[in-house]
Amino acid sequence: MPSQTQHTADSDGSVNFATVLAEEKDHLNKSPSNAAALCISGGGIRSATFALGVLQGLAGNGTLQRFDYLSTVSGGGYIGSWLSAWIRRAGRDTVMSELAPSTHPEPVEVSHLRRYSNYLIPKLGLLSTDSWSVLSIFVRNLMLNWLVLVPALFAVLLLPRLFVSLIAKSGFHAGQLFPVTAAAIGIAVILIVAALVNERKSARGQQFLFVLAILLLLAAAILAALELWQPERVCAWEAHFQVLHRVFPWVGAVAVIIFVVYVLIWRFVEWLARILRFVNAFLLGSALLGLEVWFLVRDVIPFVARDARLFVCVAAPLCVVALTLSGYLITGLTHFDLSDQHREWLSSLGGWLLMYALVWSVSSALSLFGPVLFYAESWKQIGLGSWASSIATYGSAVGTIVAALATALGGYGASATAGRREAGVVPRAVKIGLPAFVILLALLLTRLADPVLIFAGAVAVNPNHITPRCIITDTEFEPLLKIIAGLVLSSLVLSRFISVNKFSLHGMYRNRLIRAYLGASNRDRKPNPVTGFDPADNILMSDLRGQIPLHVVNMTLNLVGGKELAWQERKAESFAATAYRSGTERPGGPGKLGYRNSADYGGKTDGPISLGTAKAISGAAANPNMGYSSSPLLTFLMTLFNARLGWWLGNPGYGGEKPKWLNPSWNRSGPAFGILYLFAEAFGLTTDETRYINLSDGGHFENLALYEMIRRECGFIVVIDGGHDPQLTLEDLGNAIRKCRIDFGANIAFDNASLNDLVGRRQRWAVANIRYASGHAGRVVYLKPLMSTPDVRDEPPDVRTYHDQHPDFPHEPTSDQFFSESQFESYRRLGLHTILSVPPDILSELG
Repeated sequence: MPSQTQHTADSDGSVNFATVLAEEKDHLNKSPSNAAALCISGGGIRSATFALGVLQGLAGNGTLQRFDYLSTVSGGGYIGSWLSAWIRRAGRDTVMSELAPSTHPEPVEVSHLRRYSNYLIPKLGLLSTDSWSVLSIFVRNLMLNWLVLVPALFAVLLLPRLFVSLIAKSGFHAGQLFPVTAAAIGIAVILIVAALVNERKSARGQQFLFVLAILLLLAAAILAALELWQPERVCAWEAHFQVLHRVFPWVGAVAVIIFVVYVLIWRFVEWLARILRFVNAFLLGSALLGLEVWFLVRDVIPFVARDARLFVCVAAPLCVVALTLSGYLITGLTHFDLSDQHREWLSSLGGWLLMYALVWSVSSALSLFGPVLFYAESWKQIGLGSWASSIATYGSAVGTIVAALATALGGYGASATAGRREAGVVPRAVKIGLPAFVILLALLLTRLADPVLIFAGAVAVNPNHITPRCIITDTEFEPLLKIIAGLVLSSLVLSRFISVNKFSLHGMYRNRLIRAYLGASNRDRKPNPVTGFDPADNILMSDLRGQIPLHVVNMTLNLVGGKELAWQERKAESFAATAYRSGTERPGGPGKLGYRNSADYGGKTDGPISLGTAKAISGAAANPNMGYSSSPLLTFLMTLFNARLGWWLGNPGYGGEKPKWLNPSWNRSGPAFGILYLFAEAFGLTTDETRYINLSDGGHFENLALYEMIRRECGFIVVIDGGHDPQLTLEDLGNAIRKCRIDFGANIAFDNASLNDLVGRRQRWAVANIRYASGHAGRVVYLKPLMSTPDVRDEPPDVRTYHDQHPDFPHEPTSDQFFSESQFESYRRLGLHTILSVPPDILSELG
């Protein structure tokens, strides 16, 4: 078996994979190594319809009922859930007999799929209520999400103005903040030393000290900037530095004396020599910091202090740079006592400080200087009329919309392919549109800030002489602070009532998938006359217990903000749901997560996880966090425009139970305060250590649904690959083989002759042998939709005719989820033709 861990469950119901495997063995009444699995890949309705034909062919030759597992991902989950729901309601024997292609008239379960081939908008047209319903849902959810997101983003853009107001209106005296600044730096140094000394005792403790040290050093930089603001303070500081100037020679002399003593004793009194090294290093580091601040006071501060806006953009970051350079000197002088890990730790500290300094400078520049573009006075100063400000205003608005559309259209192709990067990289439109959109959006929000502050009474200016500079510099500190606090509070309160899950696009997508695929086998449907939905169409995952094949729904747990260095390309791990368990475990043994009972998982408020929910999550191709297809700016844009088909579910491992004073999250349907997770989604901070985890399309990790079957060491596997692959590069196959070898030590070796014939379009199948790390052997039969070469040309005439009219067939874009009757039938018939072309002896191993 893949894991030798004991089959034990925690008292709270979390179990490891070994227990999951033992439960499935009891369910199947055989070892998974002797089991046969049918895997249906992602690819939207294209994959689902092609697989329908394959299923009919397998039912017709009597082999479908021999499969023990049904593993699906993304679009494969559409048809897989359809099959599981039909078996649940009618029984396996009935399904096997009625599903055969020779059945006529075809069962209503199949004809229902034809009627709903446009499952998102069944009735197309401008006057279609389906079209307007989808539009209404999008607008409603977008508005509600903006009520949560926009106030928080607006508050962030106002922070630089708060700093300007603080330094302009403050009443600090020269030297008053110096002791606090020195204390903050001193405490940060103590925390850094404590973290380095105890690096192996507590990883979490070290991380806490690391973050606290960063916050203290950033606070020290801000306090130093406040201290250096007013010109009279600068004069006072110059007087202090005149004294310090006379002290510097003595500092150098003391450093030399300490160094001489160190040289004399380092071979005899090691502990004292180490202390002297550190004292000398901190002494020289402090001297360097003093010289840097002296340079700032003498040459930089007088220049930038002429404009409060420029000062805010530059002063604090320069203080951060000064602190970082001093740290570099200390690190260099104490390298004898620092390991490689220590130096890496300190380098990370410096890197974070420099990153925050850069982010502060850029965001402050946009917030404080951006409004200049929208005022006529600014353009008149360079010889242009007021028309230039109007162009800037309307041009920014139009540019924001154009950049958003270009990014959305360019990024949709990447996100709608179930995790596959069809173009190899994010399209050029995304690369250009994303930065433009973010910058223009920030400019528009800063323009909106001026009338908001005037209306709120935070600034009093002459309406006939309004300039961006006077609005910023004349803003009162306390009213502005109240506005920022109010914005943050409103976001928090609204996020308590506006669910991060229910008001994404997931609900719209899930309901329509349920109607089209799970409703097909509900012969007693009583749809609502207005919406056309019937709650009875859906069934719980746990309702599938005792049913064969055991359905495994594959999803992706996004780790865009994860810490596993080897997974920086993946940015994700597999997450699976069955009738018995839902969860995941890191490969190679027990991981940080685990598996929960599907009858309880996610069910505190809205009921436990259902087949419809699992299927919709598995097919959530368009999502801000998309495993290895994730792009930092694209995640922000998709979150802002609520292009979120994924779902936040409780962490099935220890993360779902922390902190201890809160109720566990694993049995809840979503977070209470969604804004925290909304921002985690927007900025790519998803991990598997938080109380809730972000799940999306299984194709964002592995698009063939093969990974979980290899984890179970299945003996015979049939893979239906309906992914978008017009050039037959077999990218999804390569991805699956690579991850299975790395994670499970399973070697999947294809027969070269059959694989070459497939790539050469002379046949639609290939076979491979599996050698598991445990020594077990297995077999893979791989099926691929393709049009054969002219010398073979064995497709049915109607399929060939459709291809002649639509050259992209059978690899039309995954973004096309609106199938016509001829399109649906062509894919179904090609699937049937594909399985019938496989020699009977290839499938004879099903037993």
